[in-house]
Amino acid sequence: MIWINRLILYIPLAVTILVLAWLVLKTIAKKKISRRTYLKLILLIIGVYILKLAAWAIFKYWQLAHDPFGQYLLPGKGSKYYEQMLWFISQPYVIALAIAIGLVVFANLVTRLTKRPLFEHDDFYVIFLTTFVVGYPNIFVLIVGSGILMIFFQIGAVLRSRGKSLQEFRVSFAPFLLVSALIIIILANFSFYNQFLGYLRLI
Repeated sequence: MIWINRLILYIPLAVTILVLAWLVLKTIAKKKISRRTYLKLILLIIGVYILKLAAWAIFKYWQLAHDPFGQYLLPGKGSKYYEQMLWFISQPYVIALAIAIGLVVFANLVTRLTKRPLFEHDDFYVIFLTTFVVGYPNIFVLIVGSGILMIFFQIGAVLRSRGKSLQEFRVSFAPFLLVSALIIIILANFSFYNQFLGYLRLI
């Protein structure tokens, strides 16, 4: 049954990497991505992770039902083990979804209050998508990493410009979020990255 666990884990991961990579390539090619496309990709990602949780819940229930001792851990047997495990698995996605919505609302509010185009049209969709897929606590790494990449890009642009103002080089935050999210998703599969998060006291 190990292969079932691996399918449940790696299929959503593969879909996420493909979506992020496609968006990065589109961004590099400077091709416009429509609002409808962004919405479809967001719904695809959320749908894939909902299916992942549903598949895990069904598989775990089946495992417990076919285990002599596990049967006593099922709902209705006086134990809340199954419900607690289901919430434990779902909690990171619920938190990520809440933070993703919160960041989009915050970015929109900042734009309205400052009355300046601090964020481009694509940024709001990418903020939501990347925040959700990296999840907590990777969101902190996502924001810091994207910020560092953007600063270096801006510095390079100014140096190449030979004295033009920074305002002429305002760039979208979206590409840096996408690249950072793709890197985080890949690195999260290696133990040294989790050790790095532990060193930062994020986990």
